[in-house]
Amino acid sequence: ITDESEKHQLAQLNLHAALQAKNASVWDAALGYAYIGIELLSESSWESDYALSFQLHLLQVECEFLVSNHEQGKILAEALLYKAETPLEKAQICFLLASQQASLELIYCIQQGLAGLAYCGQKIPKITQVDASLVEQEYQSLQTLLKQQSWQQQAKLSLDKVVPANISLAYRFYAQLAGTSQMAGKQDLYFYIVYKGLRTALENGP
Repeated sequence: ITDESEKHQLAQLNLHAALQAKNASVWDAALGYAYIGIELLSESSWESDYALSFQLHLLQVECEFLVSNHEQGKILAEALLYKAETPLEKAQICFLLASQQASLELIYCIQQGLAGLAYCGQKIPKITQVDASLVEQEYQSLQTLLKQQSWQQQAKLSLDKVVPANISLAYRFYAQLAGTSQMAGKQDLYFYIVYKGLRTALENGP
């Protein structure tokens, strides 16, 4: 196939097939479709059709992890981070990396999780900055929020509120990081993440 428009259309079809295969838990097939789709992309695809290029490469990374090609997935994910243009896209990549607690180093997964939260717009310290004092500060901030008389009413009102995609992803990061930090024996970080996650949820809604 030499016609660029035909190759572009086939790349889109392979993306669709890869998504269907992934949703059906046929991960090897999904990975194969993703690779074919990427091979069909032109050299200028990142400029001419960024959305298609990003979706295919992100799906490729996800499927590499799903078929237990963890090192390859890590390499591709880190390369894709440089290509991603928006903070939310970078956060999505970090989430895939942070989810590999069973195969990648726990500290690396935590670092990716914290980086992902930063891309989600959360003000997050470095691992080395989290100590008992910072935990106490976050705990007191949470207690102050809980003691506000109107917080229950605000929580009810927020049920009808649309939560932005970055905040929704941040919730997933907090839940994931709580488990990873506990596995790594980082108790201060664990409590900090739990308190910070709860405060974020109360401030932004479910």
